[in-house]
Amino acid sequence: MTRKNKDEGMLEIFTILPWWVSLVAAVIVYVLLKFFLVDMVSDPVLKAVALSLQASAGILVIPFCIIAMISAFEQSLACIQE
Repeated sequence: MTRKNKDEGMLEIFTILPWWVSLVAAVIVYVLLKFFLVDMVSDPVLKAVALSLQASAGILVIPFCIIAMISAFEQSLACIQE
């Protein structure tokens, strides 16, 4: 699988990959934000940012779940057309 365009965003990359890759990325992002990010920073300003990211971790993984649904739909259409 080669990249045709260097300006591809995360949406295009994750929709090309299997749907479960987006779900694995969502779990990794959620765990990092919810449990590890606050402990990684020591600066008080960054700790405040980390705490706000920790509080909104569930919302921040929604795009990964939506991308997984789009990818699964596109892959099912490709299987039907074959």
